[in-house]
Amino acid sequence: SNECSGQWNDPAFFSTFAENCSVVSANDLPKNISSASAVTVESAINVVTPGKVGSVAVKTIKGSHQFFRDLEIKLTGPDNTEVTLIKNKCGSYNGNFNFGLSDLSLTAFSCPPNNTGGLYKPENPLSVFKDKNLAGAWKLVLKDGVIGSGGTLQEFKLEFCSSAALNPPVLVKNEPLQINSGETKGIPQNLLQATDV
Repeated sequence: SNECSGQWNDPAFFSTFAENCSVVSANDLPKNISSASAVTVESAINVVTPGKVGSVAVKTIKGSHQFFRDLEIKLTGPDNTEVTLIKNKCGSYNGNFNFGLSDLSLTAFSCPPNNTGGLYKPENPLSVFKDKNLAGAWKLVLKDGVIGSGGTLQEFKLEFCSSAALNPPVLVKNEPLQINSGETKGIPQNLLQATDV
């Protein structure tokens, strides 16, 4: 404040929401997909962090299969909400696959399936998991309903994101600093201080 200025303003703060995302991996892989019978193979990711889901994406589904079209791939949440991600795709494709699935992807599932980790849009939206409880078992379910072809599931990763409001800084001290005309002074912490988590 000086003779040329008017009243000073109080300190002000604003914030936006911060998106907190984490990627978790299955620890129960690899698993074989038998060719001797129609089978269902599951891989589970157990999440212990409490909270609500903002969004979920399947970051990685990696494996191989003799007839990819025989596979039906689903994601099941802790409350047994189930989403069919892929079903009856890619004709007689025989080989490796390595891809992810996200509602934000603009790319429809194409054949042969990606083997470089690219993202596709799932057959059904993953947004059904929004605001559901995060903690619990998230299962990737591969159903092979045809006898005579098999493969492996090698890797499965999920990404969870949630929005968190930031806590504003707290003003601890705000004391006047006396300064004479033409003088320079720093503002020390014993006069002006804030804390922020």
